[in-house]
Amino acid sequence: MTCIFAAHPDDADRLTYIAMTAKQHWGYSDSFMQACAQELEVSTDKIKNEHFNYWTAKLANTIVGFACICWQSELSSDPTTCELEALFVLPESMGQSIGKNLYEHVLKQVKAEHYSTLLIQSDPYAQPFYEKMGADVLSMHPSESIPGRLLPLMSHIVT
Repeated sequence: MTCIFAAHPDDADRLTYIAMTAKQHWGYSDSFMQACAQELEVSTDKIKNEHFNYWTAKLANTIVGFACICWQSELSSDPTTCELEALFVLPESMGQSIGKNLYEHVLKQVKAEHYSTLLIQSDPYAQPFYEKMGADVLSMHPSESIPGRLLPLMSHIVT
């Protein structure tokens, strides 16, 4: 059974490892991974930052996934819109509803904080997951780490 906990600053290296490992799972090249390494890094300062909330998913007391909300979306000026900063699950733990549990937890937090919209700048491989969870594609948005790459910008209306 998946248990979800608030992340601790000491979890930063583990979360960075999970993000990099999950991203690499999709077969991206080493040069691609180097180009997005800074964007995928989770720092202790970021976990402590009041504009972000990180949650970890644990199986048998081991962190196997995490999610993060950024409460001040850079993609929207609407004060009722926040952004899914990250959601990653270790490849060996995929298919066990961990991503689903994390995403549902995120939606509960968004609703509890009285936000109405969750924006997601999705990896193309993750787009079907977010669509299955109820998000819709708004547009294609430029990647922050890979020049010329477009990513699906998605929206989940929270009710």
